[in-house]
Amino acid sequence: MVFLISKHQAPSLASWRPALWIPGIRDFHRAQVQWRLGCDHQTLMEVIPAVLRAGGFIVYSQDSGKITAGHLSNELQFLHHVTIRIARQQPSSVVLEVTCGSAAVCPAWVPLVLLFSIPLCWIPFPDCGENERLLEKIKRLLLVQGAKMNYGILMLDERHTARGSTACKEVSAAMPATMVFFIVFIMGPALLVLTFLNFSGITRVAYHGQT
Repeated sequence: MVFLISKHQAPSLASWRPALWIPGIRDFHRAQVQWRLGCDHQTLMEVIPAVLRAGGFIVYSQDSGKITAGHLSNELQFLHHVTIRIARQQPSSVVLEVTCGSAAVCPAWVPLVLLFSIPLCWIPFPDCGENERLLEKIKRLLLVQGAKMNYGILMLDERHTARGSTACKEVSAAMPATMVFFIVFIMGPALLVLTFLNFSGITRVAYHGQT
């Protein structure tokens, strides 16, 4: 079920998508894959929008080499932004680069969601694997619907180039070492300097008129 306010705010949120602005941080909630499909470019550009709409996606734009769409999660109404572009064309196949990322840290039903999401674009929130699941859904729809419509689409190869869940696990594994570094080399020296300044009297303020 899509809330009315979510449906109304989704296009502007998909246009801005602040959670995908900052490189590195966006990898927490973004997944990217390349598919090599056994069909021609024109066939793909005809079938992809129909397949996305049949799967509950909202198609926002389409040209000769790129399609953008969005998907609202069922429970919390987070907007996931999808970009599908032609990476390479070969005589008997096409390489698609498909990216799916969470558009904002706030759900689309939050009133004035952009005003809250833009200042919070730096938060590296996890996607809990949702973007990878949506990529799998698109692939499944593309192959099944393509077969039903006699488009002759065949999956020849797949290569993941970014995985949000994997990035979260790597950061979690590195967290203890990061905390040790912060305490020993940053927090410890800072406390020593503050203690020295406090006892040395350098930071004391002289009040005129007092004896």
